[in-house]
Formats: sequence, C-alpha cells, structure tokens
Amino acid sequence: MNNSDAETTGNEAEREREAEAIAQESPEGRPANPEMRKGSMVGVMITIFAAVFVLGVVFLAMGRVLTGVVIMGLGVLFVILNPAIWAGFVRAKEREKINGG
Repeated sequence: MNNSDAETTGNEAEREREAEAIAQESPEGRPANPEMRKGSMVGVMITIFAAVFVLGVVFLAMGRVLTGVVIMGLGVLFVILNPAIWAGFVRAKEREKINGG
C-alpha cells in the first residue's frame, strides 16, 4: 500500500467517524456528506441563485421579459421555500458543534 492509498483510507475513516458522531447528535440521522460545512452550503446557495439569475437574464436578453422575470421569481421562491436547503444549515451547525467549532 502506497502513501496515497493510506491517505485515502485515513480520509475515509475520518469521514466515517464524523458521520457516526453526527448520526448520534442529529435527529435526522447519518448524513450523506459529513464533510459539508456551513460555508459550503452558502456556496451552494450562491451558485443556485447565480444560475437562476443568469437564466433569467438570458431570457430577458432574448426579449422574453415575462419569462425571464417568472424564472427569476420562481427560482428565488424555490430556493427560499426549499426545506432541504435550510436543513443543511442546521446540519452544518451540528457538524461544527461535534468538531468543537
């Protein structure tokens, strides 16, 4: 086994340890991505907002004003009303609590 294999195994063990600790703390159970932190979730939200905004601007530029405005409005609504996104922030706080941060 070379160094990169040992490193990968170590990283997997660390993720497994974090996932188990989070499962003990969280009412939602074991996370799919234990390494995702609050900053990562903010990045995901910014990316989604940017993609929706760009799509809306593209439709506006094509002369489809109503379509562009509707896409932007629905995109913002879907992000704001999506419980999975807001649950992600709670999960990130649980992870920070477990890691002592």
